[in-house]
Amino acid sequence: MTAGTTTDETQRKAIADAAYTVLSREDGPLQLGEILARVQAEGLAAVGVQTPQLVLSGTLSRDGRFERRGTSNEWSLAGAPRAARAGGAAAAPAPDAHSHPAPAAHAGPEPDTPPAGSSVRDAQGRVSAAGMADDALPHVPDLERRLRALGAELLIERGVVRRIYRSLLAGRHVVLSGPPGTGKSELARLLPTLLWADGDHHGYAPLLVTATEDWGVRDVVGGIGPRLGGPGGGLSYVIDHGVLTRAVLRHYADTDDGARLPDGPEPLLRQASYEAEGRRYRGTWLIIDELTRAPVDAAFGGLLTALGGGDEVTLLVPSASRQPRAVPLPRDFRIIATLNSFDRHFLNQISEAFKRRFDFIDLPPPSLYLAAFEQGIAAAHALRRLLRSGFPQITRALDGQGYHSRHCCQDGQLCHIKWLPDARRPVRPPRTTEDLLRELDEIFERRPPGEIDEETADAVGRRVEALSRRFAELTGALVAIGVYERRLRDMAMARTLDRLAPEGRESLVLAVYLVEKLDAAQATDFSAPMIHIARVLEREIQRRVMAIPGIAPADFPHGKPTLVALDGTRRKRPEVWARIEAHLAGAGDGRMDDADEAFIVSFDSFEKQLQPIVHARNQAAHTTPLARERYSRLFGDVCHGGVSCVGVLNALLLAWPAAGEQ
Repeated sequence: MTAGTTTDETQRKAIADAAYTVLSREDGPLQLGEILARVQAEGLAAVGVQTPQLVLSGTLSRDGRFERRGTSNEWSLAGAPRAARAGGAAAAPAPDAHSHPAPAAHAGPEPDTPPAGSSVRDAQGRVSAAGMADDALPHVPDLERRLRALGAELLIERGVVRRIYRSLLAGRHVVLSGPPGTGKSELARLLPTLLWADGDHHGYAPLLVTATEDWGVRDVVGGIGPRLGGPGGGLSYVIDHGVLTRAVLRHYADTDDGARLPDGPEPLLRQASYEAEGRRYRGTWLIIDELTRAPVDAAFGGLLTALGGGDEVTLLVPSASRQPRAVPLPRDFRIIATLNSFDRHFLNQISEAFKRRFDFIDLPPPSLYLAAFEQGIAAAHALRRLLRSGFPQITRALDGQGYHSRHCCQDGQLCHIKWLPDARRPVRPPRTTEDLLRELDEIFERRPPGEIDEETADAVGRRVEALSRRFAELTGALVAIGVYERRLRDMAMARTLDRLAPEGRESLVLAVYLVEKLDAAQATDFSAPMIHIARVLEREIQRRVMAIPGIAPADFPHGKPTLVALDGTRRKRPEVWARIEAHLAGAGDGRMDDADEAFIVSFDSFEKQLQPIVHARNQAAHTTPLARERYSRLFGDVCHGGVSCVGVLNALLLAWPAAGEQ
């Protein structure tokens, strides 16, 4: 091979990897021009100067990880679901767990069913048992549900797992790289069973091995090995199958768990399932831990052609005869390997030829804001170990998702295990906007019918604020809160934002953040940010009113001036209302602009401006969704509009400063 040819191969691989990176972020196909633009904009690879689209198109056509959608110039990762396009035909439904590819159309009668025990060949000439075709790796129809289940075991971003899934579905073998402790080995072990399990099988059985420095071809494929106890008690020699051969042979009948290659020239029969430890599997995958601890090219050098894929891929296995036997590599067989990226410079190196046969996917450590999740997963594992050990005070919830002590749930109202009487389902920390919307629905659905009372409204408000704060914390928005504070200052709150108490300022910022997320999700209910705004107003009113001499909790129905109680006090307790007005008039005189003595607002008129907000808050905390347009009007009334022309919140903060702000 010439130097120029090697350079071209390296460049094509770089271009293909760059396109794979772009498409792995998408749920659907992209036009070739869009892929090219993103590759060039992000500097992922040099595609060429004169004919970049031609170079990219040719590269994608030769790489099995990509597929072209029909006659258009759209490309996607191989095996990715086809999304319906606007104005086009509806997308084909995803297959269910038991579906099979539709048979090719043909003329003539259907072939007779082969008798039991006979063998058939598929379109690629693969030999399999009758009724058990050597099918490609099937799609996972409920991938998102299984990713959520995986999230209960490992703290790994779903986008990374989707990339791994797409690579495996495209027929590629995968190497997971990353620092120690990121869950590479556990993920490699769980993926074959968790993603491809169905009602009949537990997915693919993982054959887990750890690479070592003394690995060679005999350890991977097999070879002649010595045995004691031969004729006369002496030394004899037998053929030992390597780890790869054992994993492959487990797909076929009469192989004694992959330890024996059947004698005779008859073709191997693909068995319907592989059974181990009382479970039925579709087959076996090879999981190699610490790959670079072995001299990779010495151990795998003769397998590069087989690992490269193709229509008729065989593994040459040593046999009792002088000639090795060709064993078909099952189309749904995969290798998942792991390597420690911190030690890669101190261990064996991997050649470019080997790298081309695998997709290398990085598993970064989880972000610091996910520390609480990591602790929760560790606690769940610890509880499982206690449960298996027969610890008498640990029982498992009926739904299988939680654990509790038999002695901690004396009060069903306080218990968080949802199957107990009168207990509430726990709020699950929302990692995505979809999670947040589901949890908000859960909060709003639990409101009692009829007119809402203050206790219920307050309870709903506290839960919404806590959920929003947790969501912002998990998504990283809480550490970048200054971005949203600047937006509020641009919304006519430059003079007043710093006058809010820290708790109120954070809640108002979270309202802005929630609106951004709800808009991105095209949500139709903006009750949550409305509740945030109402609670900010309520707390600032309470800061001022409860600081007035002579005003006590007993002056209000619920022990404090809530938004509803304030209106009732004005109408039914005139003596209390008079004390409030007199004190505020002397403390802040209602002036909102020192340069304009006529710009004055009374507390009585201020309270009347609160009524639309109170009504919207009650509806938001009850059963009526709050539309985006109405929320926008109310937000304007609060921050920069309304009768006062500056918004009721700005009016409150400017006209009646809290104690210590004068």
